[in-house]
Amino acid sequence: MDGYYDITIKIGYPDRLVPKYAGGEYTAQCDVGEDNLLFLIERTNDREFLEYCELLEEKGYSLHSENSLSGNIFKTYVSSEQMLHLIYRNFDSKVRIISAPMEKTVLIPNAPKTVINDPRRCEITQMIINYYSPDNSIIRQKGQDGNFGACYIVTLDDGSLLVYDGGGCYNKEDEERLFGLLCEKGVRDGDEKIVISAWIITHEHQDHYWCMYKTLLNHGDEIRIKQLYVTSMPLSFLKDGSFHGLDGVVQTDRLAEIYANTARFEIVRMHTGQKFNIRNVQIEVLYTLEDIFPEHTSEYCEFNDTSTVTRMSVDGGTFMNLGDAYKIASCVLCDMYGNDLKSDICTVAHHGWGGCTVEVYDNIMPEIFTFPFSKKWFDRMINMTTRTNSKGEEVLWIQWAINRYGDFYKATHRTFDIVDRDLNRYLLADGCNKTIDLVTREVRNETVYNEQINYPY
Repeated sequence: MDGYYDITIKIGYPDRLVPKYAGGEYTAQCDVGEDNLLFLIERTNDREFLEYCELLEEKGYSLHSENSLSGNIFKTYVSSEQMLHLIYRNFDSKVRIISAPMEKTVLIPNAPKTVINDPRRCEITQMIINYYSPDNSIIRQKGQDGNFGACYIVTLDDGSLLVYDGGGCYNKEDEERLFGLLCEKGVRDGDEKIVISAWIITHEHQDHYWCMYKTLLNHGDEIRIKQLYVTSMPLSFLKDGSFHGLDGVVQTDRLAEIYANTARFEIVRMHTGQKFNIRNVQIEVLYTLEDIFPEHTSEYCEFNDTSTVTRMSVDGGTFMNLGDAYKIASCVLCDMYGNDLKSDICTVAHHGWGGCTVEVYDNIMPEIFTFPFSKKWFDRMINMTTRTNSKGEEVLWIQWAINRYGDFYKATHRTFDIVDRDLNRYLLADGCNKTIDLVTREVRNETVYNEQINYPY
């Protein structure tokens, strides 16, 4: 149809038409997962972008939400048939138009922040994981870490929780620790269920997803999730091996099993540039897998670069969660936002292995880093310790990671130096859970978890 993009070629919705963008150069369209189709416009500008927004309104679309940062503009429009999320990137003069059918879309909330009497303090708890279990079936040699992953639990004003990821789960201890923390930190509703206002999954690697899955599978009758936020990959990419690092990916069809054990919850797909409130906190979506399509899908790409990067803020305090963001994500983040990435607290991406670049951390420049891995591997990265291999040769403990990730350890060293090598401001997810007051940045060590076999090594 003249004046519209034909989307039936890719995903077959004959009644869904996307108005054409006047200006720039239309160069590609691709499936980005869950019936979302992305149209890429190059060599355009903010004037043409805003003219397109006016065109959408003329055609009956309503503005659902908007945001701008560092010269980039983000708008979400809706009609009775579809959602259109628009991204104008200032640094490369590109526009992304993402179309999704309304019948399969849950929009981000656009409610204001809540204001209540006697609110709970907003705190972030970094959960530890069992790193030292030598009897684990996946362990190939004595002393190798039994698990790794990331999980952060945020207390909201009404006592409900916001949870980031869930960590890996290779034994019952990790599952019970997560469930125990949810019980300890959260409140229960009238049905005696722990209330999770939002659960955000950065990406679907098992060390970020699996413990959440197991906990909801086995304790779901005691948990009420209002909304789950995840931006999932196209299944075609998971099947054809276009991305590296797919061996640990958990497929989203496991959500059906979770539904059987919990009250059904809404699944919200996040798009780059969206900003929304969950109770008294604000969430900014700074990067999603949609930023790497279609330019980077034909070249070497790590699945970790599909991590969704968000920044949470409350009462002036900010927490940047990088997930497992890698090199491509690093370039996009720095090019799009630069110094506007500045945050008070930040995770160390990919547990210190081949994660974000030095430039990312220099732009964020936080007061506190959270390091979601063991002290044992932190020491090996920072001190470049050696071991004797099977051939009797002295090799670096992290040599295999250097071979795979290059000089990743330089970024890890840089993060430690940013906080003056102060372990009171560089919080390892080891020994005990650590809770941070997002406003005051005060850190509280929780009860020491000393049940791990061979801890502390």
